[in-house]
Amino acid sequence: MNSVPVSAPAGVHFSSRKRKIRLLSGCSAAHAAFRRLVTIICLTLFLGMFPAWTCVTPAWAARAGTPLNEAMIMVLPFQAQGSADNAKTADEITWMIAQRLNAKGLLVMPHDEMLRALGQQHGGEELDMAAARRILARSRANVALYGIYTQKGSSFSVDGRLVSSNPAEAPKAIRANQPDVSNLLFAVEDMAAQVNSEMRKNSVISRVEVRGTKALDADVVLLRINTRPGDPVDPLALDRELKRIWDLGYFSDIVLELEQSQTGIVLVYNVKEKPRISKITIKNAKAVNEADIRVAMSTQVGSVLNDKTMVTDLQAINELYRKKGHYLAASTYRLEHKTDNTAELIIDIEEGRQLFIKKIVLNGVKSFSERSVKGELALSERWLFSIFTDSGVLKEEMLERDVFSINAFYMNRGFMDVKVSPPKVNYEEDGITITYEVNEGPRYRVGGVSFAGELIDSDAVLSGLTEMSAAARKKEYFNLSVLQDDIKALSAYYAEYGYAFAAVSPQTKKGGTAADPSVSVVYVIEKRQKVYVRNIIIEGNHQTRDNVILREMRLVDGDAFNGKKLNRSIQRLNRLGHFEKAESELIPTSNPEETDLK
Repeated sequence: MNSVPVSAPAGVHFSSRKRKIRLLSGCSAAHAAFRRLVTIICLTLFLGMFPAWTCVTPAWAARAGTPLNEAMIMVLPFQAQGSADNAKTADEITWMIAQRLNAKGLLVMPHDEMLRALGQQHGGEELDMAAARRILARSRANVALYGIYTQKGSSFSVDGRLVSSNPAEAPKAIRANQPDVSNLLFAVEDMAAQVNSEMRKNSVISRVEVRGTKALDADVVLLRINTRPGDPVDPLALDRELKRIWDLGYFSDIVLELEQSQTGIVLVYNVKEKPRISKITIKNAKAVNEADIRVAMSTQVGSVLNDKTMVTDLQAINELYRKKGHYLAASTYRLEHKTDNTAELIIDIEEGRQLFIKKIVLNGVKSFSERSVKGELALSERWLFSIFTDSGVLKEEMLERDVFSINAFYMNRGFMDVKVSPPKVNYEEDGITITYEVNEGPRYRVGGVSFAGELIDSDAVLSGLTEMSAAARKKEYFNLSVLQDDIKALSAYYAEYGYAFAAVSPQTKKGGTAADPSVSVVYVIEKRQKVYVRNIIIEGNHQTRDNVILREMRLVDGDAFNGKKLNRSIQRLNRLGHFEKAESELIPTSNPEETDLK
């Protein structure tokens, strides 16, 4: 079998009887990209010579075994029926078809040489199969195209024959019709496409095979490629597909071969699997249980080694150690190959010392003591009695939480513009240092409180519900938690009047002076639709009958919602003593005027 080289990712090569192209791993990305481009160009040129290496060539395509893509086609003058104008059109068709075939990459005999082989400029004997073969015999062409142009009214047809120099092959009919003479170019393109298809019909892929798989199923490869039987050979597409197969990580070598058969080209992926894992050995694991390491790994005994999977496995092992405080732990793997393409997978672990938080640094804290700010953090520094608690242990999921804790600490004390950077964590041999950069910004007092939107009561009544109004009168500092409590209080007040889904949106406006900045707060209220209780739903009751619960409810199905009655109902249920806790939840329905009460 003959094969044609195609470009491949680093470490992949294509082989043929005449030449082999191998891109070595370890080169730079730019160098590898350049070499891949060169091999793609080589393939593009190579495909033009491909049939020269094939064992089977269509008999009609070339004389004396000349390969299909090296076969020269002679476009003989098309004849015409009718007027002199038709004859002129036939000459134009001859010239245009030759040009289009040449543009499609076929080897077309030059016009001068065709005329010399014809032995006359125009006219003479009527062209038929026998005449075409006689002309071919005195030329270097392998295939001849001749035909006749016929026009009836405004419509026309072009009837051609594609004749091989091999007398055993029947001519191929080539035909194009158009309803109007203005469509001559369409007819020419149609004719050229048919000739091109006939000339190249054995240059399409007839079958795709995968060879060399042992532990893996061939579908592992086939499901990653888009090239299908009937497709032409596309070097760029094959290059992309090879890269996808290589990126799977299962193969140490891939050889792509194009084999010619009587039905077309057989696309063969010859793969060499990486070794199958016969045994997994874990060395130097002390701080983490070996069984836990095996559970964390995706690679198991019997699976084919996959470098990508191994990277993930090593990360999972390192994460197990991080949870135990071994933040400098590092794991690597190596193989001990056997003779039957199996290997023992050895995981080498360097655990390193167990590290604890030795210091938390708060740069930029000026208005408060570092101790008071650290008191808000979930993480803390290691100290004498940490052996009895979790203090000093770095829980990485808490790092971001502590950023919010520092923000909240300052926002509840008037620092509305505070900014806290993501923490920097330094792992050193003697412990861990966590550093937060804090930019406090100015401190704001509450300058005033007002209300806007859909108000159901006077400003005086609403002010009595909000703590921020009292803070404004006392010129206290802004407090975010007070703002949030006010939102809940206003929402509850509106709920007492049936507005269960009222929305309170606070807006702030900064003012004052540089020496004494202040902020005004406006509570914008949207009362939305009044709602009625559609259904009361009881969940979690395993102690008594539901009617005992319903008896304590101050709301029933069909009542207008009332937040005060709901709160009273929850208090009564909690006093029954049957439940650890009774809670309520409003569930919106498709009707904006109704809600379910769970």
